[in-house]
Amino acid sequence: MKIMNKVISLLFILVLCFTLLPVFINKASAKAEETSSGAVVTEYIQHIYDEAGLLSTEDLASLEDMCIEYGEEAGIDFFVLTHNNSNAVDGDKYIENFVDRTDYDNSVILLVDMYHRDVVLQGYGLAETYLHSGRLDDIRYEITDYLTNANYAKAFKIFIEDSAAYMKDDSDLNYDHDYSYDQNGNYTGSYSPETQYNDTTPEDVLTNPIFQLVTSLIIGGIVVGVMVYNSGGKMTTGGQTYLDRNHSGLIGRRDNYIRTTVTRVRKPTQNNKPGGFNAGGFRGGMSIGGHSHSSSRGKF
Repeated sequence: MKIMNKVISLLFILVLCFTLLPVFINKASAKAEETSSGAVVTEYIQHIYDEAGLLSTEDLASLEDMCIEYGEEAGIDFFVLTHNNSNAVDGDKYIENFVDRTDYDNSVILLVDMYHRDVVLQGYGLAETYLHSGRLDDIRYEITDYLTNANYAKAFKIFIEDSAAYMKDDSDLNYDHDYSYDQNGNYTGSYSPETQYNDTTPEDVLTNPIFQLVTSLIIGGIVVGVMVYNSGGKMTTGGQTYLDRNHSGLIGRRDNYIRTTVTRVRKPTQNNKPGGFNAGGFRGGMSIGGHSHSSSRGKF
């Protein structure tokens, strides 16, 4: 009886602890985001990565401010990447690697590759829906002459302004983010009209009361089971107890061959294509990290 009372008390304590634990975690996280004066700390995000050195200090500061201002209005992040690296990967892959590395997956990104004279634009997340390849093409056409004439600051400013303007235009959107047409023009994807962009934040499972209760009961049940198992007597006899080593041994051995089975598996082919088209004819692709995007590219 005393053991059962202890088990019930322990089970009650475990349930209570796992129920209250997320509350303390949330409070600790909230405090960590505040300074000693009570102000919320805002993480700084760099938007202009001018590795090619195309911009002056004043232009860098001005464009950074524009990215922040227009980004807050549009609900996405704006990024400009430049480089003059002969060993850099292809432009589409360059941006995809950037997104996989930083996880800025709700953004529109412009890359200027000075070595190959390539200009590449990609839209991720909400930007993929609003800034499909058709609209990215229009932006690229408008900024190409400025890039050719080395007026980079002006080109980047137009890129930010036009992208933000398109984010307010609901007239022509792209909800199909599956770019799976094969080389013969046959669509092999799984898109359906129901798979549209959904800007909802998934619920945190750890703060779900039902999950907390079930987890507590499972852990409590395991603890109780272990205690009950250890409270009983242990069997001291085993297989060696009744074994007579002086009069035991093998009396014979035989191997029977049954069959041999050979299976052929086709070696998969490597697909190095950067992307494809969706059902609406828009261009796009998928990064190695699983981020789908719209795309547009050309020369300047």
